[in-house]
Amino acid sequence: MYNIYELIVNLIMKGIINIMPGYTIHLAVGKVFSEKNNIKDEEKLKEFLEGIIAPDGVQDKSTTHYGPYSSQPDLNRFIKENGVKNYYDLGYFLHLATDHLFYNMFLRYWLNHRFEEAIYDDYCKLNNKLINRYGLTIPENIKNKITTKDGEPEILDEKQICRFINAVGRIPFKPILLEIASLLDTESSIDVNRRIAIKYDEEFYREIRGEENKGIINIMPGYTIYLAVGNVFSKTNNIKDKEKLRKLLEGIIAPDGVQDKSTTHYGPYSSQPDLNRFIKENGVKNYYDLGYFLHLATDHLFYNMFLRYWLNHRFEEAIYDDYCKLNNKLINRYGLTIPENIKNKITTKDGEPEILDEKQICRFIEAVGGIPFKSILLEIASLLDTEPSIDVNRRIANEFYREIGGEENSSAKEL
Repeated sequence: MYNIYELIVNLIMKGIINIMPGYTIHLAVGKVFSEKNNIKDEEKLKEFLEGIIAPDGVQDKSTTHYGPYSSQPDLNRFIKENGVKNYYDLGYFLHLATDHLFYNMFLRYWLNHRFEEAIYDDYCKLNNKLINRYGLTIPENIKNKITTKDGEPEILDEKQICRFINAVGRIPFKPILLEIASLLDTESSIDVNRRIAIKYDEEFYREIRGEENKGIINIMPGYTIYLAVGNVFSKTNNIKDKEKLRKLLEGIIAPDGVQDKSTTHYGPYSSQPDLNRFIKENGVKNYYDLGYFLHLATDHLFYNMFLRYWLNHRFEEAIYDDYCKLNNKLINRYGLTIPENIKNKITTKDGEPEILDEKQICRFIEAVGGIPFKSILLEIASLLDTEPSIDVNRRIANEFYREIGGEENSSAKEL
């Protein structure tokens, strides 16, 4: 399976992945954070901003980022070796957290892994926009490091950058740091980087809630995507019995056979299926249920991983036209047999898709189909009575990260 970390290793060797977020991004995150946390005292603000820009003031960033690269700051190490004793330290920590999220969330998912040096040119084109939008005051000692250019950015997008800035700036770092400080003595394995990423994800959800309210986010994956996921899953799990395969496929297509998807998706929208609720109310007793669960998990990952990150939040109805252009490609690639009762719902068109990309769709399909759902479901079933707060949606998302080559992939340790 394609491993994004192989790409990242190669890029690191070339030095490309150490593209730094621009100074104005760091300062804008600080502005959002200081306003949210009501930091108004001039001396505290000055100290805070000094901390925010400090890590990038040297040639060798590994010496100031508590990790081998500025893309991999070790937040645990910073807290253990330095701590957060004042507003300078808080600003410094915010810089490192911003770097971690920029590389591992924004570049990887929002920009389809486009680790390109042309991003620096885009910073120049965005600098004045961010300065004006956030009312930034540039410290004297870095004014000569911030240049501006006319024109529109090639890779970055102002709306996307601002979503990132707002989400990071609204993370409740102060209570998180207090909680972590109290836990580090007793829980040496606590992963501060992951804790921050989870909180970032929650803030990001809030940032795009407007799109959910417009109903645009309820674009459904095409039937061939579900069937292809089922194909990969059945091969991965060696399901060859014809009756079991038939039941699995019936379950996979069942949730979309009604007008009101909220009644079959165990959530307010098909984009927000509640996997906990499905397991508690229905359970997974047979291959039909397993297929049904696989459909809901695919919906959850399609909306919350693929559309949000890989497609730069392009919740556009033109995607439906792209499904028509991709249907035959997916049918041929995965050797799909279309059930009789949905043949009239699958149409095909000539031409290349406008938004979707066959390679990306196939990476998504193979990652979801490769998740070990059966063993996960057995484990979850044994835990639900003792751990009612277990988050099945997040557990599935973590497994998806592993399959696509995310942070928890063992090859990450080689970086």
